[in-house]
Amino acid sequence: MRVLYYALGGGHGHVLRGLAVLSRLGHGTLIGPRRLAGWAETLGVDYLAPPEPYDLEWIDAVPTPGLLLVDVFPRGVVAELPPLLARTPAWLVSRCVSPAYYLHPPVRAAISRCYERVVWTEPPPAALRALDVPRTDIPPVMLRPPTLTRTEARRELDVRAGHRLLLGLGSGGIEQQARLCRLLAKVAARVGAALRFVSAELPPLPPVTPVFPAARVLAAADVVVTAGGYHAFHETRAAGVPTIFIPQRRRYDDQWHRVAGARVATDPRELEALVRRLLDGAVVTPQPVGDGAAALARLVERRMQHRVLAKEEIASVA
Repeated sequence: MRVLYYALGGGHGHVLRGLAVLSRLGHGTLIGPRRLAGWAETLGVDYLAPPEPYDLEWIDAVPTPGLLLVDVFPRGVVAELPPLLARTPAWLVSRCVSPAYYLHPPVRAAISRCYERVVWTEPPPAALRALDVPRTDIPPVMLRPPTLTRTEARRELDVRAGHRLLLGLGSGGIEQQARLCRLLAKVAARVGAALRFVSAELPPLPPVTPVFPAARVLAAADVVVTAGGYHAFHETRAAGVPTIFIPQRRRYDDQWHRVAGARVATDPRELEALVRRLLDGAVVTPQPVGDGAAALARLVERRMQHRVLAKEEIASVA
């Protein structure tokens, strides 16, 4: 096994980043939750899912890779991964997280001791420059699937011609997603728009649809409503679709920091007012985003070929 990407954080973003990198790399194995294995099958990426409930001894039986990529999440740094980290070089693939987590003494010590590099896929808070480990900054890591035209995407979502579309992107726990879906249904009815809600967790009943990946159909939307998660934030900005964020309070992922300066709704009344305003014809310019997945894949390939990365290689690739 040459490259192993560990993405058992529980959320979709961990697995999506792993799929993006390994699909660019053309080889490697992704470890993720069993419920998301179908995504890897769709993209032809080798996938391992641990038994459920999770058995800590399972990781000991995983063959030692040439390089371990760990998508940041709490227990992976200081809980089940140390035995594997002790027998292979590893990189930590990170996003914007609470500085308090990384600077917590046991976590900070584990990062410095076990990882040869931290790859930042979003600009880190200034406080995290204190970490004693080499760092590499790259653009956001996204799947970047072939996207549909507006007409094609609306056809796939079964939206009638001439209807305005409010598109919700599910994020978080099942109950969180269900509440947002119910709220958006009320808003859509009041503003006279169709609603489609993309989710991999809720039952696929109208208006819920299990589109994968969701970025394929963003062009269908007149307005998108979503939490402040990693992929939803970067993909909607890259697509140039009018978006309202409802950031969730997470212990580690700092969604409020991520969406600073964007349109944010903090209560149902504000949400409906923003939806009405954007449906009246908001124009959003797409923001070009570099291909972080391809950049990371190139860095990994060079690391596998030469065992070390020269500073000039990091600068030219990232």
